[in-house]
Amino acid sequence: MFKNNNTIWLASTALTALLFILPSCASTPTQQSRPNKPIVAGHAEGAHLFRKKCQECHGLHAPARQSDSQWERTMDDMAWEAKLTAKQEKLILDFLKAAN
Repeated sequence: MFKNNNTIWLASTALTALLFILPSCASTPTQQSRPNKPIVAGHAEGAHLFRKKCQECHGLHAPARQSDSQWERTMDDMAWEAKLTAKQEKLILDFLKAAN
């Protein structure tokens, strides 16, 4: 009986420790992790177009999911499909580059 209680105590202690330790291991992006990227302020129109034109088919992906050059290729491929004007394409791409 003592051995069983000891096992239960050990398992519950380990689980409790994991619940407190694992969240602290998650990385959260900060402005410091993007020292060369401007703040996204000033790109509201591009952000709005990204949500409106891209989310319709793809869902909303985080801009940091791709590099600047990858977003350029994606926009080259998708601007026609989304029926974007050249101005809209530039606004969205500027937003994506500023936000990633």
